Amino acid sequence: MRILADTNILLSAMWFKSSRVAKTLLCVASNHRLIICDCKIFFVLIWSVPSQ
Repeated sequence: MRILADTNILLSAMWFKSSRVAKTLLCVASNHRLIICDCKIFFVLIWSVPSQ
């Protein structure tokens, strides 16, 4: 699975190394393909989420 993380997530994980965000990012990077993004693509994420 590909997981998208923007720079805000990465910076938060670096500054607060014992936070839930850092632990989650470490888990994602260890088990999935991490995609790093520095632009706002919120509309793409909404469009690509499958409806239930």
